[in-house]
Amino acid sequence: MSNNCSVIRDLIAMYADRETSPQTSKIIAKHLEECPECREYYEHTNNVVRSMKQPPRGNHYRYSALARQIRQRNAIIVSAGCTAFFTLGVIAAKLMSSDR
Repeated sequence: MSNNCSVIRDLIAMYADRETSPQTSKIIAKHLEECPECREYYEHTNNVVRSMKQPPRGNHYRYSALARQIRQRNAIIVSAGCTAFFTLGVIAAKLMSSDR
């Protein structure tokens, strides 16, 4: 699995739940067209997301608590990934500018 696949998979749950920006959604959709492994991962995740939107009767409290925890976890993962990506970009830019 490439680094690109790793980033895409970190965003897939949000993409399946339609919580990504239009630009990010386009990037993910293009990657899913080209990568059968990530497409299979998306299909599985999308099935889970859809089933979570229709919880079994009598289990509403557990569902909403679980869904909230999953959303919070995904937000933390995406934030950490974006921070790491940004930090690497800043480091790379400084290294490139110091070489000149």
